[in-house]
Amino acid sequence: MKKFTDSQHCLSKMHCQACRNDPAFRNMLRGTYEWDGDCPYGHTTLSLPPVSEQLVNAAKAVVRVAVATAEQKPVFAEPDEVERRRGACAGCEFWIADRRRCSKCGCYTNKKILLATEKCPAGNW
Repeated sequence: MKKFTDSQHCLSKMHCQACRNDPAFRNMLRGTYEWDGDCPYGHTTLSLPPVSEQLVNAAKAVVRVAVATAEQKPVFAEPDEVERRRGACAGCEFWIADRRRCSKCGCYTNKKILLATEKCPAGNW
């Protein structure tokens, strides 16, 4: 059986997006090719929540910032808290390092960790 990682599709990275975001596509590849499912380029196969869920999460974050601003509460986290959060994200099983995003909520963690109004969906901070 031919190895998928040796195929032109894999070598050209033509399927990277589908491979990273579609478990059914990865399963099809495993059934068709000799492939263990690990990305030869180091990409994670964690997928993001549906776009609709990501939009709801972002809208809720905007509302929390607006409420904090109206109540004159801190919007931005303290620098030491930002570093603590950064470390927690980096060690989290849900963090997609090459995309700098959380696979639980879909947020860009480098932005989310800056906001005092936000919390980790996995409970790490």
